[in-house]
Amino acid sequence: MPRSAWLLGASLATLLAAGDVAAQVADATPHGGDLEEVVVTASRRSEALRDVPTAVSAYGGDRLREQQVNSLTDVSTISPNIQISSFATNANIAIRGIGNSQVGAGADAGVAVHVDGVYLGQAGLAVATFLDIERVEVLRGPQGTLFGRNATGGAVNLIPKTPTADFEAGLDASFGVDPAMIRSSGFLSGPLTKDGALLGRVAVMQDWNKGFTRNRHPALRRPNGPSAALPRRLDNLDASAIRAQLEWRPTDTFRARLSGEYQRENDNGPAAFILGTPDPNQPLPIFIQGLPTGDPGKRVAYADVGSKDLDAAMVNLVTETDVAGGSLKTTLSYAHSSNETLQDGDGAPFDFTHTGYRDVATQYFGEALYASDPTRRFTYVVGANFFDARQTQNVSVPIAGLATGQDLNGDGVIETLFNGRVVPVGDLLPVAVNLGGTVKTRSYAGFAHAQYQIVARAKLFAGGRYSHDEKKVDEYNNFVGADLQQKSWGKFTYEVGLSYEFSDRVTGYVKYATGFKSGGYGVGSLGAAVDPETNANYEAGLKGSYFDGRLQANLAAFHMKYDDLQVSQVIGAASTLSNAAKATIDGAEAEFSIRPVENLRIDLAGAYTDARFDEFITQDSARPALGVMNLAGNRLPQAPKWSGSLGAYYDVALSSGTLTAGARYDWKSRMYFSEFNTAISSQKPVGRLDLSLVYKSEDGRWTGSVFATNATDEQIKNNVLIVSAVLGSLADANYRPGRQLGVSIGYRFR
Repeated sequence: MPRSAWLLGASLATLLAAGDVAAQVADATPHGGDLEEVVVTASRRSEALRDVPTAVSAYGGDRLREQQVNSLTDVSTISPNIQISSFATNANIAIRGIGNSQVGAGADAGVAVHVDGVYLGQAGLAVATFLDIERVEVLRGPQGTLFGRNATGGAVNLIPKTPTADFEAGLDASFGVDPAMIRSSGFLSGPLTKDGALLGRVAVMQDWNKGFTRNRHPALRRPNGPSAALPRRLDNLDASAIRAQLEWRPTDTFRARLSGEYQRENDNGPAAFILGTPDPNQPLPIFIQGLPTGDPGKRVAYADVGSKDLDAAMVNLVTETDVAGGSLKTTLSYAHSSNETLQDGDGAPFDFTHTGYRDVATQYFGEALYASDPTRRFTYVVGANFFDARQTQNVSVPIAGLATGQDLNGDGVIETLFNGRVVPVGDLLPVAVNLGGTVKTRSYAGFAHAQYQIVARAKLFAGGRYSHDEKKVDEYNNFVGADLQQKSWGKFTYEVGLSYEFSDRVTGYVKYATGFKSGGYGVGSLGAAVDPETNANYEAGLKGSYFDGRLQANLAAFHMKYDDLQVSQVIGAASTLSNAAKATIDGAEAEFSIRPVENLRIDLAGAYTDARFDEFITQDSARPALGVMNLAGNRLPQAPKWSGSLGAYYDVALSSGTLTAGARYDWKSRMYFSEFNTAISSQKPVGRLDLSLVYKSEDGRWTGSVFATNATDEQIKNNVLIVSAVLGSLADANYRPGRQLGVSIGYRFR
């Protein structure tokens, strides 16, 4: 029997046995408990987290704010089996090792991101910061039935706060040092008419950080002044956002909500640190040999350029109507974004190369969803949606000298691999590489999911979805030419499973689910379309609360098989997309929230993930001399084998309120950023410590805190991109924020 079958079988047996024991423990104590019960919308209707038959983590906005979790990237430190990295205009969200590190347009993410129920084609727009967030939900494993074609790895739902029937308002501000930081937010919510039929809510925020990395480029010290393109600080932040909502409630059975939001970011972007080349015998390009290339430990860089300019807007119209004991919800949305990034590519004071990205995207999304009466023995959700998007991306890579290469043909001519061809480097450079194009995507889907209570405590559930996608691409590459391509794909995905209530407070489930990610293109590479990515997931889980509600535990074990897994690669100067044939992912996840005594809460989360390629025949354009390789057995990028998070929070009662001392340590084993699993493209095992001291007044109006995030100032890689031999096979790394010390204060008006 295969190892994966043993793992899943043993995990299932353990979970079922644990369910029997847990039922006895739960029933042995009176109900009540003092840990908050979490309600989520992971099943497209509001349900208690323990009743949802899938692996899901949920985090309330207020608690995230208290713990200084200020962005989706920060959530990846506390949630099991989710990793988030970014490069240029792209954000890669990976769950259980499945995401998409694609830099260029034309490919879809493996994790579907939804904001206010709207599928977001540009996931990077959701990563930067949180604005007036009610809750964040992370769903692990394929969610194709309810959340669409591009959810093979999972889905992330960001649920904003909505207008309230009663007046509410609040202000929050944070100030920091090491480096300087100012963060503030405010909201105003309540009725706009005397009868309460019209409600409103406005929320604003700004986030400014001086920058964790100092630029030591010599030109900054010139007497006649530096070039305007030279930033003094990198890894900084200057972002702001606003959201305004109007909600109309003419009757108790109908409501309509109009929401408009705008976000802006204008800063210097990340610092580039050149770590070397993947081959120890391969030197750096001659133009930067002997020059300083920065020090991540001291957060000192040498950048010739650096800028990021992002504008994004979204308008949503959501209606909800009670129909036949159920609810009909419709969503219409329009979004537009423009993102221009200029990023240093060599990390040295000589401008050997840098990259400019310009990404403009417009999307339309619509959905109708009916959820039946949840109190019935047979319940269901049925819906349909469409997604229409246009994305234009232009990439420019000026190169100041000849690339390094090797005599690949034995003819005495120095050559390199460029866009899949062996060419003399003298024929290529010096010249700028310009590529890009426009992708038009149209997608529609219909789906249904139902559950039936077959006996008192057992429910059978099943669902299906048909998705159809069409993509048209108009692309160019100044070394290859231009091309027009068009292709469409369709797929039926489904899931089926059984859930069982061991007690009123403990639920277990087993299920089989399939996923589908649309085919796509590596725009600018002029390569053929890749096939869709499909997967199948066997999963067993156990959720519940025990000991009078003092312990909450969510457990899951899974076995996933992937066919035609899509992998991004840099070939020549273009980012391309290819199918990696097959991959297998086995693992287990656990989350615990414990209150052993009244004043102490302990949060514990951990994951084991064995994510490997079963077959992948490819070449490494950074090491062309190695020729064709089979990467079978290599670990998937963004998939550490082990990860864990431990937090402890102790309450001290004061005459005026409560003081909570908190500490959280997040740790991950070695993680690779490339399918080639080279040491230079990995992050060694590392942990991060966050500390906080939070005060809450007795009436809930005042809050205040002192905090230290990444208290030990660990330098943790955010991403490593190894470019092709055309650009010198440079390993270009950027890093997550270093230590931040600060204080915050907040007030609520009521």
